[in-house]
Amino acid sequence: MSGTRLVVAVLMIGAIGCASSKSSSGVDASPGGDGGNTDCNGLPCSAIYVTAAGGSDSNAGTKDAPVASIAVGVTKAAQAEPHAAVFVAAGTYAESITMVGGGSIYGGFDATWTRGTEVTEIDGGIVAVRFDAIMQPTILDGLTITSANATGFGESTIAVLITGSKMIQLDNVVVTPGTGGPGMPGSNGSAGAPGDPGQTGTPGCEDSSGFCSSCGQPQGAAGGTSPCGRTGGRGGNAGRSDNGGDRGG
Repeated sequence: MSGTRLVVAVLMIGAIGCASSKSSSGVDASPGGDGGNTDCNGLPCSAIYVTAAGGSDSNAGTKDAPVASIAVGVTKAAQAEPHAAVFVAAGTYAESITMVGGGSIYGGFDATWTRGTEVTEIDGGIVAVRFDAIMQPTILDGLTITSANATGFGESTIAVLITGSKMIQLDNVVVTPGTGGPGMPGSNGSAGAPGDPGQTGTPGCEDSSGFCSSCGQPQGAAGGTSPCGRTGGRGGNAGRSDNGGDRGG
């Protein structure tokens, strides 16, 4: 016997959030300090750029010198005053992200930083993306978020975790949680009640010609029943011979 497994896609604890399906394209944003104003084709004009193809975490995070990981992009975006957004090129990013208030993440950009149908995937751990104690508008947009399979007994896997936060917005986000951990093994059952005795078999007989009657070999009787509905095995067949048996002592 095993317990149940818990798989969590988006978990909100004490959170206020919203999700929609709007999209934007053709963005040409550049780093700056406009505090995330959405007047560049509907997206922030101040951004840190991230690409797994040719980026380096030692770069400044500009369009011409992007960083390689989203986590570094989030850190740099948080250092801007006001906070910048994070623009992420298509590709798979094997990392877990802790969000910063106001540091929204936008995926789906191609190599020319034009936004279209490209796929940006965050392939994270047991908790792939975490929002905690964020109290200002913060957005995930155009991302596929996958969490790892859980391995511990009763362990959950969470693609997006939101705790103690508000004004969280998910747009065009595909959430793919991993497999939850197995339940703990069940305890052994108690011993069953004894079964009933088997039925009495047919006595043996002499099978000969002449003055003695012949008989077929007597068969063993059926086994007894039990409280759990399982029946015991049939008894053995009686002996059979053409001579009488010796008297018992």
